[in-house]
Amino acid sequence: MFFELFFAAKLIFAAIACAAIAITAIACAVKAPQLPMVIRIVAVFLFVPATCFFAFGFLASGEPGQPVVIWRTAYGVLWSASMLAIGRLTLASSKVTAGVQD
Repeated sequence: MFFELFFAAKLIFAAIACAAIAITAIACAVKAPQLPMVIRIVAVFLFVPATCFFAFGFLASGEPGQPVVIWRTAYGVLWSASMLAIGRLTLASSKVTAGVQD
């Protein structure tokens, strides 16, 4: 009983963390052109190690006795969101034109 409750709590925490990281990555990808260059560089440096961790977690989640589908889905979603954010933050160009006022 305790093990099942502990496992359920662990899965709920992992789902909340997964959603928070994915939402942050997607928000960075959407807002990339409006962010200053320094913020984009810092965000990319934060997402690169996270992306490597998610790729390793995806590959290592095939251990026997674990719910493989849940962990592979979580790591796959996080890896995809992080890669999207890195690509968008890296390739975003600022649309700010000097001297032009609206």
